[in-house]
Amino acid sequence: MSIIIFSTIVIFKPVESVLADIPTNGLRQKIGDYDLQINTIPPMPNAGKKTNILISVTSSNSDFPLTDIPVVLKITKDGLEISKTDPIFISGGHLNYPYLFTEPGLYGLHIDFLNNSLEVDSLSNQITTFEFPLRVSDTNSISSVGMPIVILAAGVGIAYVAIRKHGNFLYRLKKRIA
Repeated sequence: MSIIIFSTIVIFKPVESVLADIPTNGLRQKIGDYDLQINTIPPMPNAGKKTNILISVTSSNSDFPLTDIPVVLKITKDGLEISKTDPIFISGGHLNYPYLFTEPGLYGLHIDFLNNSLEVDSLSNQITTFEFPLRVSDTNSISSVGMPIVILAAGVGIAYVAIRKHGNFLYRLKKRIA
């Protein structure tokens, strides 16, 4: 029975965590004619390790060009802005933004589309803002040691079954001799 459980765990690899409404890789929003998608590498960002935030912009309207779109990226935590870029141009509809999250938790990524790159702080300069949640895990969390615990438990189960089966054999052998 333990072998079956162990094989099932190894073959079907259980989900490490379940996050309601926050997929671990790939968030998409559509506002107006812009369709924006972000992905992170790694899929579940870890505190203290570099994360690449990949941004892809498409448009359903040919009047909205997808070249040299000025954007400002803001990262927030608990409602406080912790990082803000100068205007960055999204060229060809794609942007790779490397970022180092210092601690675990739920962060907000705000992507402000601007009319022009000169008036960064003007609210009238913003065309629209996309907001995405990003969950950052702790590299020392229990989920990082979960698989070794499962393997250890399966090994103990297999050893228990083997000893029990072997013990019964020795007991029967001892009875025959006596």
